Order: sequence, then C-alpha cells, then structure tokens
Amino acid sequence: MNKFIVPLISFVLIIGGIIGWTYLTKPTSIPLSKIDTSIEKIPSSPTQKLPTVTETIAETSTLTYVNPSVAIDSFETAIPEKKYNDMAAYMTPNVTIIKYATSCCGTLAKANALTELSYLSDAVGPWNFSMTNPIAKQIEAADPETFKDAYIGTASNNYAVGLILNDNYLITKVIITNNYHLITGN
Repeated sequence: MNKFIVPLISFVLIIGGIIGWTYLTKPTSIPLSKIDTSIEKIPSSPTQKLPTVTETIAETSTLTYVNPSVAIDSFETAIPEKKYNDMAAYMTPNVTIIKYATSCCGTLAKANALTELSYLSDAVGPWNFSMTNPIAKQIEAADPETFKDAYIGTASNNYAVGLILNDNYLITKVIITNNYHLITGN
C-alpha cells in the first residue's frame, strides 16, 4: 500500500498544478458594455502658457574619489581616441604637465592641462598601456624619478605618456614625450 501513496500524491499535485496554472494564465475578458468609449475633446488653443524649457550642459565636476578601474579605462580609451576632454572628470583641479625634453609646462589648471594633451594628437595607435609593456619598463628604469608610480602608455610611433594618480585615483601629473627613445637612449 505504501508504494502507491507517493505516486498518487505526486499525480494529485501535478494535476492540481496544471489546473492552477491554467486558471492563473487564463486571459481576462471584459464585456464590451463596460468599456468606456468616450473621448475627451482637447481645446484647439491652449488655455495656459506652458513654460519654455532650455537645455543646459552642466560643467564637469571634479570627483573626489574614483574607482581605479574606471580611471584607468577612461584614459586608456580617451588617449587613443584623442578625446582628451573625457579625462577631465578623472583629474585634480590642477595637474602638473611635463613635456619631456622641453621647458613646458608645470602645474596648470585642468582646462589648460587638457589643452596640452593635444601634444599627443600625432601619436599613432595602437597604444599599449599594459603593465607588462617592455617599453614602459625601459622608460621607468631609465628615469625612475620622473616615472615612479606612473601608469605608462606607448604608441606605435614612439610617443609615450605617463600618468601619475593620487591616492583617490585622480590624475595629478602627466608626462608626455613624442619620442620615448629620448628617455630610454635606445
């Protein structure tokens, strides 16, 4: 007798489930007599004046802390695509810009620093921002004082950029060169 109870209970539960599912998924029909078909007439001239909406673009604010992956991704994308303004949110209000082998530039306001990044416009991709980039390792070894803790990217036509981030992962310093051989000596 016990061997028939478990299958019987399973059969009853399955049938109950099928009936319940059918009931719950059954479409609801509304009699046509209960559907409201009246249409509200819209006046041809507005009775009140609507306010005019003007779109404004908010100035990019400076973040106080960013996710390191987001900051790194922003400049790994912005630099090869030459969209330097996309990096603005990931910079401190003042950024030190060093153009290697020149007397330019020093500490600049963020807007001026972004303008100086156009120096990279003649760089030809692909860019390599990999932590295992052998050229980046040579640059850091050749000038450890300048490139210590820098996130270094190199272009295929010898351009290089080093970005130094603060503890909040915002860009505080940018080192640019149009020929990394000036640094590595080879």
